[in-house]
Amino acid sequence: MPMSEQDPDPWSAVPEPATPPVPVRYRGVWQRSLLQTVDGEDDSSWVRWLQLGRWHADLRVARAARPGALAAQNQDSHP
Repeated sequence: MPMSEQDPDPWSAVPEPATPPVPVRYRGVWQRSLLQTVDGEDDSSWVRWLQLGRWHADLRVARAARPGALAAQNQDSHP
């Protein structure tokens, strides 16, 4: 249900972080298909990152759980 103009903003009570906001050039939706570190590589996850001024969201899905991925694997395993 959409909020009306009279409804209080539930986010107004959340304190602002002490750190400065993320620069505008880094805001938006980012994706990655490979992560390389000194400990190894991760190419098994479907990752999306939403970066706002002070907030972020990180969504990670195992590749086999993506729509169609399981069906494709099943087709490959049947003659």
